[in-house]
Amino acid sequence: MEKDINVEKIERLNLVLNAIREVGRLLVKENDRERLIKGVCDILVDRRGYFNAWIGLFDKEGFFPMSMFPLIWTSAQTTHLKG
Repeated sequence: MEKDINVEKIERLNLVLNAIREVGRLLVKENDRERLIKGVCDILVDRRGYFNAWIGLFDKEGFFPMSMFPLIWTSAQTTHLKG
């Protein structure tokens, strides 16, 4: 029983590590902000297995404008771009 739990933890951590690696690769190669944000959301949904992922951005004053909530998000079914 304990061995099964440890195997599950390792598998889950490997999924997290692989998602972090892919996001890192994307950060290095992508110059377009919207494609970068969409790509990160896609990685989290496709590779990590989350049902959805979204990213919101703060303005220059450090506020999170509710009009942008969320800017880009991906779900298991589709990707959405606000605006």
